[in-house]
Order: sequence, then C-alpha cells, then structure tokens
Amino acid sequence: MITGRARLAGSHVRADEILDDAHLTEFMLQGGEYSQLVPWLFAGRRPDLGATLQKGDILVAGENFGAGSSGEIVPLTLKAAGISCIVASSFARTFYRTGINLGILPIECTVRAREMDVLEIYPEEGKLVVNHTGRYTFRTFPPMVLALIREKGLLNYYRSHGTL
Repeated sequence: MITGRARLAGSHVRADEILDDAHLTEFMLQGGEYSQLVPWLFAGRRPDLGATLQKGDILVAGENFGAGSSGEIVPLTLKAAGISCIVASSFARTFYRTGINLGILPIECTVRAREMDVLEIYPEEGKLVVNHTGRYTFRTFPPMVLALIREKGLLNYYRSHGTL
C-alpha cells in the first residue's frame, strides 16, 4: 500500500509547466543535484507547490499529464521531491513510461480529491481510497512493472537482479 497526501497539479499539465525551460537550462549549464530544482516545480502554475512538497506526497492530476519533451529531468526532479506516485486521468505516453523506468508509479484513474486529502493506493489490487471513504478502481499493473516500482526503477532492478 502507498499512503500520502494529495497535492493537486491540474489538467493538461505539460512537462515545461512542471519545470520550465529556464530552470532546466540553468541546471544543465551548472550541473548539480535534482533536489535543487524542487522549489521550481510547477512555478508557473502553482508557485506554492514545489517548495511545500514532502516525501510521500502523491500528485493528483487530470488529463494528459506530462505532455511534451522533458527526458528524465522532470521525473527525476519529482522523485527528488519525494513523489513516488502520480494519479492522473491520463498521461502522455513518454512521461508514463519514463516514470515507471525511474520508479514513479503512474496510476491512470480519475479521482475527486482536495489538496491534502489522504490517499491510500493498493497497486496490486487496483484500488484507491480517498479519506477512507471515496473508493476508486484502476487497471492493475503486470507483476514486472510492480517489481520495477518496488526496486525504485529499471536500473535499480537490473543492479539487484542482473537481468530483466
């Protein structure tokens, strides 16, 4: 089970709205740790969000989360912020797969949640509960995908098991 606070991101959130190009360019030129980019997450949409994210928070979004090209920098910055799960009505396919490869569970499910609601997610059962009362279902993941998430990503899985 995954438990965390709902942090609302909105619908049709493009990768460049999660982390804008100006901060990405500065980061690429100077190098550094992904954690340094965390305060800038969602700066154009929700300036309060990035600096207040905590380990275990769960992003809740609408349709087409993560559209646009971000490579791994945006998901790695979300991971540095402590996000291990994103619940969205739908994801951009590249972001969805990159999230899995990096150990961020992307759950496609439309939920009604408010900021700071408590979410309980049962990935093996395809069940999501909001504040112990609102119940939702989502398509379960293949065992291999769940194994990648448990190992915190594809590379960690490979390092631990030596194979896929």
